[in-house]
Amino acid sequence: MRKIFCAVIAVLAVTLALSSCKSAPEFASAEDERLFRGIEGGAELETLTQSVRDGASVDSMRYGRVVRVNMVEFAVKNGRDDAARWLIENGANVSYKTTILGQTLLMFMAQSGKAELCELLLARGADAAEGDRLGSTALEYAFKAGAERSETDVLAVYDLLTAHGASPTRQTLAAALNGYSGKGDGDGRYALLRRVTQALRDVGLETGLSPTVDSALLGDELSAEALTAVTDRRERERVLLCAAAFGSVETVSRAADCGYDLHATDGAGNTALLLAARYGNTPVAIWLIEHGAKLGAQNSRGETALSAAAAAGNDRLVRALEERGAVSAMSQSGCGCACAQTCG
Repeated sequence: MRKIFCAVIAVLAVTLALSSCKSAPEFASAEDERLFRGIEGGAELETLTQSVRDGASVDSMRYGRVVRVNMVEFAVKNGRDDAARWLIENGANVSYKTTILGQTLLMFMAQSGKAELCELLLARGADAAEGDRLGSTALEYAFKAGAERSETDVLAVYDLLTAHGASPTRQTLAAALNGYSGKGDGDGRYALLRRVTQALRDVGLETGLSPTVDSALLGDELSAEALTAVTDRRERERVLLCAAAFGSVETVSRAADCGYDLHATDGAGNTALLLAARYGNTPVAIWLIEHGAKLGAQNSRGETALSAAAAAGNDRLVRALEERGAVSAMSQSGCGCACAQTCG
């Protein structure tokens, strides 16, 4: 009900913005426009400094027909992290709300995967625990980072926010599971899901996931009885993939004996073997290779078990895969493009 109310308010606010901005100027002053144009055009910081000396505000806005854009946000969207840093260091309002739903600059930076700018905002007084009108904090926004953001980048933002007072909740885990794609697998970022699950367990909070999935994420030993009790196909896939990433050979072997599909994939196309390779779970990866795992299977980003093992510097697993005939994604496609990307 609360979300519906906020959505109605958002529609009303947009309608008012449309009616009030039809004849409004795009910038409050010529100096503000010069500052914006300088950022947009790649001007040196000294040029931006001169614009401020001439009267431009570091908190100036660009007014559109529907939304207004803050200078710091505008700089990041235009690839000018240096200008965003300069604006913050020169007094930009770190508490500015970038949307009508109360998204703060810190939330925007977290979603953009900008750990250094997040750190600067926090040092200047931004509140890591502040929520928007729907109760989401910068932690939840961090998990909305686009597919181009590696798991390492997202974890860096997560660790920074928790170090400054943000506390993971079940809403945090839900956001992590939803990820950027919304497919319910966290975009294949299993280390991130594990970190949040462990944080919730440490403070005695329920995750909302089944105990078996929790245990698989945390690398706990799972008995045949616990594995057999899982009957839902999607949950079985999640248990297997989490166990492949962080669990033991014994757990994965028992899962196979209980009828779990060793070729199952998540919404991002990750197989058990690929995840074992990415997270350095070499014993499980070797077991999967010996039990018929598809060596050349690619996820949605073109990553294979071989490319994941190579990216992790796991020479032993690379050799084991190559000895069984695994080839790189580029060799399979016969192209020279960088199609074997890793996702963290």
